[in-house]
Amino acid sequence: MSYFGTLLAFEAGTRLTGVTVQPLATHVQDRDAWLLLDVVALGTTVDADVAERAQSPFLPDKIAGIHGVQADGIGWFASFQFVPADVEADTPLRAGRAGVQRALDLTGTQPRSHRSIHLAADAIRNRYDEAGTASVGDWDIVDLLVGLVLDLANLDLRQVVGDAAPAGLAGIARDEFRRERLHLALRNWSATYEGPKL
Repeated sequence: MSYFGTLLAFEAGTRLTGVTVQPLATHVQDRDAWLLLDVVALGTTVDADVAERAQSPFLPDKIAGIHGVQADGIGWFASFQFVPADVEADTPLRAGRAGVQRALDLTGTQPRSHRSIHLAADAIRNRYDEAGTASVGDWDIVDLLVGLVLDLANLDLRQVVGDAAPAGLAGIARDEFRRERLHLALRNWSATYEGPKL
């Protein structure tokens, strides 16, 4: 099972139906940042896509979101918020969770459940190591996140990393190439997906 599939902890048959990358993601280049992952299971009549997008304006540090449908037809979404490396994790975790809860309240969304998880960049990199990919030590937190979203979407993580590795490029040109390739893979998936099982 994918790393995010394990963290989401939904039942077999759960599907990923959409991914959003926020504009802030293009400005984040921190290699050692934290991610705050909020996982929300919705009520029976709430559309996951609408709920995930509705709470985004209330989360200024959100860099991405994913949403889908559980096997029982209940929608879910997850938000990923950026926390700089030099900030203690506990404070933003509480603030991030409170921000998501406020967004849910302001949009009139009553979740079935809401969990918050903080993820350090090194812990995320470990998933790549476990999958046997080439080194991602120079990847920033957004690229690490997008790679694992592609893993969640049933793409082979080793191939994702291989396709994003430029030959003969260094520095900013290498980073821009990698980000372009990762986002191209994400766009290709979103244009052709059939709601893969997690």
